[in-house]
Amino acid sequence: MIKQDNLHGRQILIKNFQKQKASQYGNLVSAFSGDKCLRCGQSKFYTLPTKVRQCMTCVELKAVFETDFLLRVPSTNFEKVTGSILTWGGRLTKEQQKISQQLVKYLKNKQDSLVHAVTGAGKTEMLFESIAFVLKEGMRVAICCPRVDVVDELFERLSIAFSKTQIGKYHGNAHPPSFNYQLIICTTHQLMKFFAAFDLIVIDEVDAFPFESSAILHYAMTQALKPLGQKILLTATPSQALLTQVKKGKLNYLLLNKRYHGYRLPVPKCHLLWQRNAIGRFVLDFRLKKILSQFIVDKKPILIFVDKIAKLPELKTKLKRFYPDLIIDTVSSVDSERHQKILRFREGKIELLLTTTILERGVTFENVQVIILDADDAIFKTSSLVQIAGRAGRKIDFPDGEVHFFYHHYTGAIKKCVSQIKRMNKWK
Repeated sequence: MIKQDNLHGRQILIKNFQKQKASQYGNLVSAFSGDKCLRCGQSKFYTLPTKVRQCMTCVELKAVFETDFLLRVPSTNFEKVTGSILTWGGRLTKEQQKISQQLVKYLKNKQDSLVHAVTGAGKTEMLFESIAFVLKEGMRVAICCPRVDVVDELFERLSIAFSKTQIGKYHGNAHPPSFNYQLIICTTHQLMKFFAAFDLIVIDEVDAFPFESSAILHYAMTQALKPLGQKILLTATPSQALLTQVKKGKLNYLLLNKRYHGYRLPVPKCHLLWQRNAIGRFVLDFRLKKILSQFIVDKKPILIFVDKIAKLPELKTKLKRFYPDLIIDTVSSVDSERHQKILRFREGKIELLLTTTILERGVTFENVQVIILDADDAIFKTSSLVQIAGRAGRKIDFPDGEVHFFYHHYTGAIKKCVSQIKRMNKWK
């Protein structure tokens, strides 16, 4: 039997026949309140032949019926810590330290914050002081990321920075034993499993899919946060909605337009295509050929982004025809070997990696050079283009990576991306 101490702050779906046994763990509430599902916050129902309503929004997650209940286990604080809790041995830059101190100040004043920092600015490290402050006060923290890959990478980094703290990692492929972790790292969907559990919730890449446009996930964040809890939102490309909240005084705004190593952001070089494809069956665009050949001579890892998963196998075959000795592979969200391939690319065992927007955020590769094919496709919004361009030049030893956009139409998204990067490079 699971101990109640391991369920603090949890929200669990309970069937009617489990009601009596579950009541000993916490508060039971009906899954539906009038015309609202309390699990997802939505009001889209289907009435079964038995006259029982079912939440249609929750169908893809786990079916919820109006006869069901939600078990909400009360959350309790941990003991306060007097000694040091941060075991990170690094140092912040002057600009990072300023934002780090401001975040702690806002937390003490019970205020929410938006950190607008360029890709590669070191947003994670700027959070350490805030996380340490909350943990030392005996309170709980959840750090939420848009994708599994980012959760895995962040878990490794935080396990070093907070080695004295037990950290829980939750996503679709990670289900640790039930435990009352004081610090958890998870995908945003996992917040649906908590209620009034956290004193601080950090949303990394708040503008990214799926969180940005999901009413369900925004509701989940609100529900998982304690009534007096705070939010820290991180992004390199804030939406207009977030900036509006700043103007209304609902969010404190902190800007860092410089990478931690002090070098400027790589500005994308734009290439208009006249032919149908940059990589044809027998012909390679002469500019792309020149760029790739130079990268190969210089032994630089190459990351090529495409708009559709279906294109990956064909492009790999075509590129192997032009570069038979080059180690080429593909990776996407449906690839069962995704994590292993990313690791091999990071280790230099793959020289050219074809991918999709799955790698647009949250990953760092040393000395990588970036190319986007069909950069004018609708899937490449301004925020995506900025994030992809931000994969280059992140390491202090290789701050001058190249970024190339190939397209048939110079879209507004491409124009805004280039303009935004140049503007960030000018600001002091």
